[in-house]
Amino acid sequence: MKNLSRSKAFVVIAVAIGIIVTLGFTAYSLNSQPDISPDQAVNSVKAFAKVDKVRTVSRIDLPTNRPVYDITADDGRTFWVEVKSGKIAGVVGPVDANPIDPTQLPLTKDKAIKRAEEFVRAKYENFDELKLTEVREMVDGSYMVEWEKVAPNGAKLLKSVSIGIDPRSGAMGQYLARDEDVLIATEPKISEADALNVLKPRMTSRAKDIKTELNVLRDKNGQQRLIWYVIYTDSYDTAEGEIKYRDQVFIDAYNGNDISDDFVISRPPTPVSETSKAKK
Repeated sequence: MKNLSRSKAFVVIAVAIGIIVTLGFTAYSLNSQPDISPDQAVNSVKAFAKVDKVRTVSRIDLPTNRPVYDITADDGRTFWVEVKSGKIAGVVGPVDANPIDPTQLPLTKDKAIKRAEEFVRAKYENFDELKLTEVREMVDGSYMVEWEKVAPNGAKLLKSVSIGIDPRSGAMGQYLARDEDVLIATEPKISEADALNVLKPRMTSRAKDIKTELNVLRDKNGQQRLIWYVIYTDSYDTAEGEIKYRDQVFIDAYNGNDISDDFVISRPPTPVSETSKAKK
């Protein structure tokens, strides 16, 4: 859990391309509202966590044009506060969880999920709109637990919250959240099968572990897009031997165009690194 809860780089990657793909948060309806002040952002942090003093307050843009106040607390934790809504978008470091009876440790997977849910339910205003969509087991034995809002047709929308929990200690960290209304149509004009056909020229016969999701995401310019998100593992031969890699592609669900360049992703395809085991 040490690396999971304290790595700012890891959280930035998660915001951009990782577990919850590309996070979008600031709703169009909020754009006309004035930004909250740095002092108001600090007050949001103090309402969310046990923080007495802060070291620094700066304004930054997370991927997909997400303006936030980046606040470093005196204890070293970093908090991201949305500049329009004042909501907490992320915590880099541990969160202030209720004490746990040591005799209950280590937690079973189900109990770890329950403990994580108790925390996020108290922190995320619209939690009842979400459903548990993923529990990812990390290499250090901790879990990343995510809840998302899902449309009737299965499209994942722009409301979600996730958190990491170490079942050995009950400690939690790496909190990420978004709460945005979807302003575009969520019914695709391109089927999942047609989206996969678009990818055939770039795949070899060894392509496997193909995962496809229908998502509303924000592109790198901050625009909402309905896309088929596809991730798969493939390989190619070199003089040194076979190279395995994982590729991710964004297909416009309205017209079937490959719009991967419109998103903040790792290009070219990245080598496969078995860093986690995803479990639904």
